[in-house]
Amino acid sequence: MKPSWHPLLVILVSLLASLPAAGEVWYVPGAAESTGLAGARFSSTLVVANLSSAGVTASIGFIPYDGSPTPEPVERPLAAGQTLQIPAVLETLFGLTADAGTLTVSAPATLAISLVTANVADPAGTYGVSVAPLMEDSLIGAGQTGHAVWATENADYRTNLALVFADPGTSVEVTALDNEGKSRGTVPVTSERRSSWQARLPDLFPGLDLSAGRVEVKVIRGRVTGYTATVDNNTNDGIAASLVRAPAGTSDLLLNGAANSPGRNGTFFVTDARVWNASSTPAVVTFQSVGVTDARTFSQMVPALGLAEIRNVFGPEGFGYPEGTVGAFRLRATTPLVAAALTRTPAPEGKKGFFGSFLTTVQYPDGLLVPGSQGSVAGINHISGATGFRTNVAFLAGASGAEGTMILKNANGVEVGRTPVSLSPDQWQQRSVSEWFPAVTSTESSRIDLALTSGSADMYAARVDNGTGDGVVLHPRALASSEPQPDKLPAGPLQIVTLGDSLTAGDGDEAEKGGYPGRLRPMVEARRPGSRVTNFGLSGWTSNDMNNGQLPDALQEIARGKAEGRVPVAMVWIGSNDLWALYEYGTGSDQGDAEDLTNYTANIEFTLRELSNAGAFTFVALLDDQSKRPVALAGEAFPGTTPEELARMSRQVVRYNTAIREKAAAHKATTVDFFNTTIFVNPATLADDGNHPNAAGYEIITQLWFGALSPRL
Repeated sequence: MKPSWHPLLVILVSLLASLPAAGEVWYVPGAAESTGLAGARFSSTLVVANLSSAGVTASIGFIPYDGSPTPEPVERPLAAGQTLQIPAVLETLFGLTADAGTLTVSAPATLAISLVTANVADPAGTYGVSVAPLMEDSLIGAGQTGHAVWATENADYRTNLALVFADPGTSVEVTALDNEGKSRGTVPVTSERRSSWQARLPDLFPGLDLSAGRVEVKVIRGRVTGYTATVDNNTNDGIAASLVRAPAGTSDLLLNGAANSPGRNGTFFVTDARVWNASSTPAVVTFQSVGVTDARTFSQMVPALGLAEIRNVFGPEGFGYPEGTVGAFRLRATTPLVAAALTRTPAPEGKKGFFGSFLTTVQYPDGLLVPGSQGSVAGINHISGATGFRTNVAFLAGASGAEGTMILKNANGVEVGRTPVSLSPDQWQQRSVSEWFPAVTSTESSRIDLALTSGSADMYAARVDNGTGDGVVLHPRALASSEPQPDKLPAGPLQIVTLGDSLTAGDGDEAEKGGYPGRLRPMVEARRPGSRVTNFGLSGWTSNDMNNGQLPDALQEIARGKAEGRVPVAMVWIGSNDLWALYEYGTGSDQGDAEDLTNYTANIEFTLRELSNAGAFTFVALLDDQSKRPVALAGEAFPGTTPEELARMSRQVVRYNTAIREKAAAHKATTVDFFNTTIFVNPATLADDGNHPNAAGYEIITQLWFGALSPRL
């Protein structure tokens, strides 16, 4: 039976998992380069992120539908930390312009992968399906059965079954079942070659009518993976339920991301849940809301091998919450369960149908992230606007709360944002990427890492199309954490001293809150009551000036604080005026740059050494490229600095930051990155002088300093 490609089904595949050993292979279904009805054009973009600390080579293969030739695998190098994005992946790697099938990705490293197949004909609004990939050793083999727990075939929805035959000569039996667990027919499917395959359920089972059903795939010979894709007949948007093995034993499952609430751009999200009782005896399933202030429970009887559906689980048929409720819920039973959910929103502009995203479960509490592990999500795209994608990142804390750090890294693996995550027991919190990282207004092909220092948490990223409201949920996989766990500061209040120039003094802060030190004070006091922040920053000072003036005073304040029982902390941000002076009052030259770097490096060395000898826990800023600030480009405030010298300044700040990193490592100081932010080039965060931050800029600066300090409190 030769399968057909249904181009109206847009496939969005996300693989968020580690590749722990050499030679491991991931199967990634749903790649396409194809035309569709009404001028549609579907194209896949593959993103592969190397999470390891060494460069690797990734091998990318393609499994086409039966009847199409199989191309040779293609290799691509990946630097340490790099995220590689390959648009039109089938055409780019294999020269295919009218084909579809399954990608395979392998490498001797830890990878995170996403595959997006979208209608590129109208970028103002897209829709898609998320398919969970499978590692090769988890394929369903001979004598085993895979279960897809979401299938609907009626006037509103249609369902396709997609399979990947991993071995030549693979043979399976496909059975459709209704909500009572009764068979609606069984058909054999065989492939003589390694291939991808897809069919509509009515083509396999003529006359099939299912309001809520499932599909079983029993493997007779070979190995398979696959999914059911249930598609809204009005919007042609779909969700995909992957084949899973039936579990055993009792169940305690967490389903994160449920809603009965309005969203942005006129959306309104509700969550429908389905639960399959994999036992031959009836089950009473207890639903328990989590992350909601008013915790509630209800019970649902599910027949033996039957399936129950709860529409709007947070609404009248479930927990009975009012509109505006979001959070998570647990499902518990003495029998094995498989559960999933659809979070949907009506189509925009009064059109019929829905757009939605598919939610899967994790084991509770064993599936939560814990200290020593790292959750990594790749393929983060975010822009705040009417078009493109926005990404929301959500957390649910475990029973003891959660503390940790979330880090945003760009395509080169460079950290562009860091923020603390602090959650009380069972707290649910969701924010957009730009809310978690205020200095980041947009990002593409990025990744987010979460490392916890205490407690436990579940995490997901919901990537939503701003035009349609359709989304896909990206789930992380736990890896051994690559982030060193910072030592906690000794107990007790802090004595913080801040040293620097006008950026520390607070110039440009129209709110008159004292720049970042003034904003930092109440945040620290809330965590460490009795703490003090003393600001020594002065406008116009260089690193020479700071060591001769501010540093002695700061050391005295540290000694006084220690005598009064406070833990000493120092924050240093210096170098901007060194650079202005070098090029405004001197002549840029290779010799001058070298001499200046020697002087600056010696000053930073002296500062950090003296603070370390005084027992201070020190944090030091990496400098922004001030040659890109509006004040530099305008050429009015610094008329003596030529365009060629601005180019020299840009290179010199990189050398400054290298020196800062080296001396920070030598004296066990923590760096705070301002080089990879937009604070000093974004008019929204700059004062009118185009040089200093405004109040909004200082708010972001404070979050960056506190984000570095918070994990150690």
